[in-house]
This record gives sequence, C-alpha cells and structure tokens, in this order.
Amino acid sequence: MRPQWSIGRLLSIILRFAQNILASVKAFSLIRVYYKISEEANQMIFAIGIDIVHLYRIEQMYHNYGERFLKRILSPQEIARMPQKRQIEYIGGRFAIKEAIIKAINCTTSFAEIEILNDASGKPYVATAKEILLKAGINYGQLHVSISHDGDIAIGFAIIEKISPQQLY
Repeated sequence: MRPQWSIGRLLSIILRFAQNILASVKAFSLIRVYYKISEEANQMIFAIGIDIVHLYRIEQMYHNYGERFLKRILSPQEIARMPQKRQIEYIGGRFAIKEAIIKAINCTTSFAEIEILNDASGKPYVATAKEILLKAGINYGQLHVSISHDGDIAIGFAIIEKISPQQLY
C-alpha cells in the first residue's frame, strides 16, 4: 500500500532536504533571510533622477523672458514664496529638481505642475507628489528630493520609492 502524503508534508521534506544539502554553503539561509526581509519591507527604489544646472543659464533666461519664464518653470505658490535675495539660486534649484523628477518618472509633465515647497526646517518636498506619481502609473509611492547649490551650479536629486498600500497607514 502506498503512503498518503499531503502537499504540505512533501514540501516540508523537500525544504529540509534542501537545507541539509546547502547547509555547508549557508546559501539557503541567506536566501531565506533576504526573502524574509524583502517580504517584510515590501519597499523598493523604483527610479532615480538627477540634474545639474549652471546658474548663469538660468540668469540669462530670467533676464531675457522675466515673468514668462517664471510662470513656465514655477507654480504660483513657488513664485509667491520666492525670496528677495538669491532668486537665481532658488529658480535654478527648482529647475534642477523638476528636471530630476521628470527623468525619474519617465513621462512628460509641465514644470509648473511639479510644486516644490519647503517644510518648517527648510527641507524641500514635492507638494504635488501624489499627482505626479499617479501620472507615472505609481499608485503607492513616495517621492524624495534634495536640492544643493555650490557656486554657479545647482543640482537636484529625486528618488521614487514604491511602497505597499499598508505602509500608508
């Protein structure tokens, strides 16, 4: 008479057999740990974008086109919050980060649709992140940004992180 084996019992035996074979290399343990961590985290970097801008180019565009240039690059709220000092750095930083975001989402959108504001500590964030990510086909995600200036250069860096719906709550 043939013994009756359940699928669970067979899988358990196969798993134990594989563990015994691979125990000397410890590869199976590492794979299991990695799988468990990635399963628990359920996060991943989906895309990165980076852009660098020479501020003299921004200054030329601003002087040549004035308000028209600003309205094309900045949202109304960004224009309202533009500082009196270091305007070219402000515009150049916003330009660089918006280019980086467009590279990361890999789809077309207008610069004015991407609104970059600062929190209480001065850290930049994308106020329209949800709309931008939905446009890129990402239902659940976060958009992390960073802007930096040095001399006549501004740089923007964007990371899109996919997350599970459970992590939103």
